[in-house]
Order: sequence, then C-alpha cells, then structure tokens
Amino acid sequence: MMKNINERIQAYRQKMAEAGIEAALLPRTDDHLSEYISAHWHIVRYLSGFTGSAATMVITRDKALLWTDSRYFLQAARQLEGTEVILMKDGLPETPSTTDWLIANLPAGSTLGINGMLISVDEAAHLRSRLAAADIKFDTTFNPIDEVWADRPALPDGKAFVHDVKYSGETAQSRMERVLAETRKAGADSYVVAPLDEIAWILNLRGSDVPHNLPVATAFLYLAPEGSVLFMDDVKMTPEVKAHLDAAGVAVMPYSGLTRFLAGLPEDEKVLVSGDRTPEAVADAIGGVVVKAPSPLQMLKAVKNPTQIDGVRRAHVRDGVAMVRSLMEIERTIKEGKPLPELDAEEILLRHRK
Repeated sequence: MMKNINERIQAYRQKMAEAGIEAALLPRTDDHLSEYISAHWHIVRYLSGFTGSAATMVITRDKALLWTDSRYFLQAARQLEGTEVILMKDGLPETPSTTDWLIANLPAGSTLGINGMLISVDEAAHLRSRLAAADIKFDTTFNPIDEVWADRPALPDGKAFVHDVKYSGETAQSRMERVLAETRKAGADSYVVAPLDEIAWILNLRGSDVPHNLPVATAFLYLAPEGSVLFMDDVKMTPEVKAHLDAAGVAVMPYSGLTRFLAGLPEDEKVLVSGDRTPEAVADAIGGVVVKAPSPLQMLKAVKNPTQIDGVRRAHVRDGVAMVRSLMEIERTIKEGKPLPELDAEEILLRHRK
C-alpha cells in the first residue's frame, strides 16, 4: 500500500510537470465544498492513505505534505508511515499554514495549481492575493485526478426522494419564492446554489449520497424567476421526484452541464454567489455579472416553522423513551452481574434508538 501511495504521487507529479505546475493544493472536500464527502471525492485519501475527515495536501516536484488537526495526529502518523508524505500538525505554533509554507518554499515566478471546484470564492481571492505578493501564479483549472486515478469511483447514483411537506411545513415553491426575494434584496436576479444541504432545504429533496451523514442528493441548483434548473443526473431521478420538480417549475439538466449553462447566461444578468459557499470555478463560469453576498439561506434555514418545531419536540420524546429503555437494560445487566464492556453499552443504546 505504501508503495502504491508513492507511485500515485509520482503519477500526479507527472501531470504537474506536463502542465507547468510547481505545486498543487488539494483540499479534502468536494465540488460543493462539503465537510463530509462521497467516495468519488476521496482524492486526498487516494494520494496519501489518510482516512480522517479533515486534511489538506500539498504536492511539489519533490515533496508531499499533509496538514491535519490534533484529532488526527496519531492516526495520520500511523497511516502515513512508510510513504513519502510528511505530516504537518496543523494548529501547533511551529507548523506554518499551507499558504505560508507555499510562499516560503516556492520560488518567484512559479505556479500553484488547484481544482477551482475545491476552493471557495473567498478563499481563492485571499490565496491569490497572498501568492501575487510573492510573485507566485495561481492556476484554478488544474484538475488531472481522472487521469491519475484510473478506477476512481463514479459519482453517487442513489435515488433522490421527496421530503414530504408534512415534515418540512412549507412547499418547495414557497421556499424558492422566499430565497428569490432575498436574492433581489442583494441586488441580483438569480442565485446559484452549490451546498447540498441548501438544495435539500429549498426543494424538499433528500438523498443518500454521503453515507452516515446528511441525507443529501448530489446536485447544483440555479434559481431564477423565469425558470429554475436542477443539475442532477437522470439516474438519480424517480417519477415522484420528477413530478415534484415539475410542480415547483424546476427543469432538470445533467449534473455536468452547470458551467456550460452558466457561461451561456445573458451578460447583463446579475447572478448571486455566496463567497464562502460557492466554488471559485462556478463563479468563474458565470457569463453574466457576479454579485457576491452571504448566502440568503443561512437565516431562512435557521428560523424553524411550527411544523419543524413540533418535529423536533416529538423527536426528543422518542429519543427520551429510547434512552430510558437503554438505561433500564444497562441497569438490569449490571444487577445480574454480567460484564458490560463499553462497546456492549453502545450496542444497547444504538439498538433502542433504532
């Protein structure tokens, strides 16, 4: 495995050399800037062997480094052992940030490459400014992973499903109208939505694309008064979802068609993007005028309606019952003199909550 990691890094370096890239920055995220990602986007894991949920890699012509936080110092040291990847313990006083390290180690005139889908508009602007001061170029179109990772997992293909209004308390149409009202207040005509949780909330859609985590479906959303478009592959559609989207006036296009669609927008259309939640490559693709503002979804999502509040309360009641039943079983097991290892107690809690 360790040999494979080094060979993968060397293959990646070959693509860097062909593109004239002296260093590559690889954040552990996906095209929606998610913290938790599906197998398709486990690029850092593929190139390093590290399986933690927080990491950033830097690969240069002669070095490979991985930054992670204190939760993973021991795990990372164990998983990187035997590879050429150097562990950078993020958060320690002696550990430079990725940007500081790059500026200190890359010569003037060199180029840093990144896939612009894996960095936000705000982060890209900050990094570009820092690098420019050190005479380092920034290429946000460098994305050779498909050429290096021959058996890369496909995009998630699980079926999306409708989140019933009896649970959400509001129709997709109503939510779209409220988001567009906030979009107009920000001085824009339309809004490009990249975060999967925001799309799930707006459209009352759910999915299973990120195991053991948020019930989201992989997609992008373009919201506009004249016609909204969901960019999601047909394999994920069901008749129920299609009818749901038709009723909301939302057209469907292939997932890969987003940037091509955005490039074709009218030059005078003002398109809202969230600086910290929109990938740089999405903003770059917009053919109209980019309006950068905080996501209007943050406050809308935060304020719960009566149906949602009632759902939270009922969930707490059900969880309370499960907890009491768990404690009763734990107490009974102890009284019977049976051993109760920690993992057995976990099994009891999980079983009752299920």
